[in-house]
Amino acid sequence: MLVVGDDLKQLEKRVDQFEIEMIRWRATLLPKLEPAFEEIKRTLPVGREAEETVSDAIKVVEDGIAAFSEPLHSDPAVAERIHQLGSISANAGKFVRKLMRGIEKSRVAQHAFFIDMYYGLLAFKSELNKSPEERQNFDDAKKLGAFLRSQIA
Repeated sequence: MLVVGDDLKQLEKRVDQFEIEMIRWRATLLPKLEPAFEEIKRTLPVGREAEETVSDAIKVVEDGIAAFSEPLHSDPAVAERIHQLGSISANAGKFVRKLMRGIEKSRVAQHAFFIDMYYGLLAFKSELNKSPEERQNFDDAKKLGAFLRSQIA
């Protein structure tokens, strides 16, 4: 049987707190990204080194995408333990379902954040080491879509 702690309400509070912290993290990080990218563009060495640095950042973000792409219950061992907990009683089942919905909601939000970050880094990479005339203009949604499809193809 999966040991979930001495107090299930405490566990529920911890999951709720985790969800709140993830929301706060995303909310405070996103406004900082654009100025950070502008500062990086100003200070990043030109040439191949800059592209390698951004490529390394993209790899880190890809790891984040992979980490948050699978639901917790997709692991058969975890799914079995969740089933066991849910079958103890109707109240336990209700609690486990509520807990898993909160965890899944946080996972999906983090996954979406990493996807957005991935596309932002691809767009950022396209602007490196180019004159303003050569840079991609992403004001047009169709141009942005075409560029992103070319990057992930």
